[in-house]
Amino acid sequence: MLGPEERAGLRVLVDALGWVGALRVGVALEWRRIRGEPFGDLPAAEGHAEVGSRAQAGPAVLLYRVLRERVGDERALAIVAKAVEEGAIAFLSRSIGRLDRAEIGALDDAGREHFAKDRAARFPNATLEWRALTADAVSFDVTACRLVELVVHAGHPELAPLFCAGDARFFGEVEEGAVLDRPTTIAGGDPVCRFTIRWRDA
Repeated sequence: MLGPEERAGLRVLVDALGWVGALRVGVALEWRRIRGEPFGDLPAAEGHAEVGSRAQAGPAVLLYRVLRERVGDERALAIVAKAVEEGAIAFLSRSIGRLDRAEIGALDDAGREHFAKDRAARFPNATLEWRALTADAVSFDVTACRLVELVVHAGHPELAPLFCAGDARFFGEVEEGAVLDRPTTIAGGDPVCRFTIRWRDA
């Protein structure tokens, strides 16, 4: 049974290629996965973080490879970008959920520590360092991103920024009343992804 992220990606494929085209791509993608792509040259994944990271990055890499053979590089990248973005929205909605300004503002020190640890644990692909957690702003740095490392290892660095688009849309649009400022990203060559989320009426 498909999860929310997979269903989101399937809808994008069907919109772009139709049901028959999406089915053919799915079969080709699964065949590559059975053959060990795209991370067959890496040691077996160990731990929740590595397993989760490969589960996010792997399908994007395989989809891109399959689509390039069928529709060319430019259209393949556009379709994968949309699929990754929609999948990221589904993932973040499920794993992070709504940032409730009043709830965050009411937290004491112990509550903030628990909130920070809990939310950080929901990002298997990233290492987070919190800078602020208040009713006025939520800010943190991503100091390492396994998704970027994996797509670069697979030979497709052009895919790295695609994962950033989902974050930008979720925190900057889907989260009602929120405004995202993210001046730097690891995918863009910076040492950290610096997130600051504020509320419009703050």
